[in-house]
Amino acid sequence: MLNRLIMPELKNEVPSEAELHAYFLEHCPWMAKPYELEFVSQPNIVEAQTRFGCREFRVKVGEVIWEALNQLNLLDRSHKFWTNTNRRPTIYKLNDFSLMRLDEDMKDQSALWTLAALDTFHGSNDFGTEYWQQLWNLRELDIHWPVRAGLWHQMMLGYGGGLLANLIIEMNAQSAASPILAEMCRASAPQIKTWANEIVNLIQANSP
Repeated sequence: MLNRLIMPELKNEVPSEAELHAYFLEHCPWMAKPYELEFVSQPNIVEAQTRFGCREFRVKVGEVIWEALNQLNLLDRSHKFWTNTNRRPTIYKLNDFSLMRLDEDMKDQSALWTLAALDTFHGSNDFGTEYWQQLWNLRELDIHWPVRAGLWHQMMLGYGGGLLANLIIEMNAQSAASPILAEMCRASAPQIKTWANEIVNLIQANSP
C-alpha cells in the first residue's frame, strides 16, 4: 500500500514530466523495472504473481496511475477542482479527479480504471467492484483483470471469495470467468486452490 507519511510531494504546481515521473516512481518504485520482482518465500504469493497474473496486475496499476497523473497535470489550474488544494497533481487527488470525470462522462474508461485500480491497490474492502462492473458493462474489459484484482485483494487482506463470486454473478460473467477459475482450482498453493474452489462453489450455488 502507499504510505503518505513517507512519500515526497511535488515542488512545482505544474511539474515537468521528469519531476512528475520521479514522484510517481517514489510511489510505485517497481515501475522502474516493472517485471523484475523480489519474490517472498510464501508459495501462494509466488504462484499468484507468476502463474495467475498478479505481477501483470501490479504493472497495470502502475500504468493506470501514471496515465491519470499526467491527465491531472494537464488540468488547468484555474479549474474549480483545485480549489482549497495545493494545485499539485498528486496520487491522493486521483480518486476525486476520477469521480469528477465520471460525473462528466459516466463511460470514461480511464476514470473507471483509475478508481478500480486505486481501490484494489489501496486495500479497499470491496476492491473496486462497482468500477469493475461498470467497465464490464461497457464491453471493454478482459475478465482476467477483475479476477486478478480479486486474487490480489485475497493475497493482501484474505477476505475470502465471496466478493469476487458476487461480482462475477452480477456481471453475468460466469462463462467468461470459468477457465481462469478452473486453472486456479488446480493451483499448487493450497491457499489459492481453496479460494478458487470457494468462488466456484458460490457461483454454482447462487447463479440464477
